[in-house]
This record gives sequence, C-alpha cells and structure tokens, in this order.
Amino acid sequence: MRDKTIDQQLVKYLKSYTDMDDAALEEVVSNLPIKTFQKGDILLHQGQMAEYCIYVISGCVRQYRINEDGDEVTSEFIQKNSGSISLTKAFMIKLQNTP
Repeated sequence: MRDKTIDQQLVKYLKSYTDMDDAALEEVVSNLPIKTFQKGDILLHQGQMAEYCIYVISGCVRQYRINEDGDEVTSEFIQKNSGSISLTKAFMIKLQNTP
C-alpha cells in the first residue's frame, strides 16, 4: 500500500514546476513508481542515460563522476524533500521524434 504522505510531498514539490491543478497532479503522482535504495547503492553508472527522475524522501543522494585521474568529483547533493529533474530516455526519444 502506498504512503499518502509521500504522494502529498511529491504533489507539493511538483507544484513548483507546473500550473496543473491538484487533482491532475495527484493523478500523475499516484501512478509514479516508488523505489527504495540503501546507503551505498549506485543509482546510475557514469555514461548511462537516466530513465527516471529522483525525489529524495529521506536521506541524501550524491551525484558524482570519475575524472580521468580516477578521482570522484562531486557535482551535486540531492537533499531530503528535493529532487533532480533530469531528461529521461523516454523524453529524449520523444524530442528526437518531434517534427
């Protein structure tokens, strides 16, 4: 069963990016998959294209890359109750197919 508190957090977050009404946003959010990750899990490897956007419900996500010397270079920290709106693979394909 879905946690309605999480859905409410997502609706509140997405409202800052759209003028959709609450009912429409609630419908969108209710259909979003929610995945749980553990500390240390790698969500995306360097060179892979993201197939999803991230919203952090609890904890923190560090985005980094490995430079040519093999060092980790941090580019972003995604904190609790915030997200990373990335272009997804599906969106990129849609853009490429748009006349």
